[in-house]
Amino acid sequence: MALTKIEVSSISDDAISTAKIANSAISTAKIADDAITLAKLAAGTDGELITWDAAGNPAAVAVGTSTHVLTSNGTGAAPTFQAAAAGGAWNLLETINASAASSVEFTSGIDSTYKNYRVLYTDIRPSGDNIDLYVTISANGGSSYYSSLYDYAGINFDETSTTASTLRGSSAAFIWVARELRNGVATQSGGGEMTFYNPASTNMNYGTWTSSYSGYNGVIINNHSGAWGQSTAGAYNAIKFAPASGTISGTFKLYGVS
Repeated sequence: MALTKIEVSSISDDAISTAKIANSAISTAKIADDAITLAKLAAGTDGELITWDAAGNPAAVAVGTSTHVLTSNGTGAAPTFQAAAAGGAWNLLETINASAASSVEFTSGIDSTYKNYRVLYTDIRPSGDNIDLYVTISANGGSSYYSSLYDYAGINFDETSTTASTLRGSSAAFIWVARELRNGVATQSGGGEMTFYNPASTNMNYGTWTSSYSGYNGVIINNHSGAWGQSTAGAYNAIKFAPASGTISGTFKLYGVS
């Protein structure tokens, strides 16, 4: 028996399930354009979407977790809801407002959650003049810090010279982030940022930094794109900033970079 055109009024609410969509028993030509409304589809689960499986049959995409996004899984596989891919967001993990501190330590939150971590340091002032700022890392949450494993290299500029000097060390006791910070003038201080790449990796560890500050005799100094590696490969989970002598004040913020 030939099928006649099906009108909307002749279809009961919720009568058409996803299993019946595109069924060969009902050809496209037998259904009028715009004839099937949402009300005529079978009830489903809130948040599911209709797709077609590898065999070309209708199927439902399972409900995703809040904030997840619909992601293609390529040819022959249904899409799924997944966590959004990394977008470069900075996620603030901890803020330390140091005041005459012997060191500033981040001893939690540095793990495999993020591939990269970044510390911003602002309004940095040592307790005396011509004081260097060092960084060391720890593999035991800050119980102890490596004291002889740092290889690093960087360049140092000041406003009075057209020639750069170097910041470098081999199997050094620290990473030299800034040198000859000044305390003599209340309105002068320094700041910068340091990025640590994949500290949870058991491979060689690397990072970069840049600092700008008022140094010896009030001269403006910049350190650019230094890079360092721990001489012995291994993961670490704590970072310490410390002056070469005396104390340090300023604001330090730790971010996980997604």
